[in-house]
Amino acid sequence: MFENLERWRSAVATTGICLSLLFSSAAVRPIHAATNPFPKATDDPPAAGDTASPDQVQTLSGVIVNMNGQRLILRDDDHDTWYHLDDQNQASKFLGKKVIVRGHLDTRTDMIHVQAISEEPEKR
Repeated sequence: MFENLERWRSAVATTGICLSLLFSSAAVRPIHAATNPFPKATDDPPAAGDTASPDQVQTLSGVIVNMNGQRLILRDDDHDTWYHLDDQNQASKFLGKKVIVRGHLDTRTDMIHVQAISEEPEKR
């Protein structure tokens, strides 16, 4: 009878240790970005011109609009997104117009470091 009791105690102790290790290792596992239930807006598929390296000049098109009466932005209706523009003076010349913006896109902040803005030619 004591022999069975000792085996039972040993089994309980071993199971307890295994469960402790299992739950303690699960608690310190890093959360993977793929399991993040709240993806960032930048996790969306890249827009046209969004796939270039950060040092490469990109061309983006859209309409220059006023956001909250304070900042001018490039609204890209084709890709349902918008970008901040670092050169507000140059952007103000094209308010309400469909334009092509050349510059460096910082995908972390959605800021275009503008090199040039030109009015987009009308399609025929």
